[in-house]
Amino acid sequence: MLIVLPFIAECSRKGNTVSHVWDCLSSRHDHTECCKRQRVLPRCLPYCKADGAVPTNLRKYGICVGQFHKYRVCFQEYLKNNPSIRGDQ
Repeated sequence: MLIVLPFIAECSRKGNTVSHVWDCLSSRHDHTECCKRQRVLPRCLPYCKADGAVPTNLRKYGICVGQFHKYRVCFQEYLKNNPSIRGDQ
């Protein structure tokens, strides 16, 4: 998971790169309920509510990097029965 930190640090300086990637991964769907079932830390739930802006403040949300595997579970669960943001199945 620590490999994600340099990506976020580098890409956040390049404008909307992180938010575009997150939009694609999350399908801009609110995954909050799934994240709660996965026991995502409360501070990190803004990453699950992916229908808005993705947090990029590493000082405040750096601890959330360790939760990425839980977000992935929720994103994959959603895609089992729903199209991606691009509309593909």
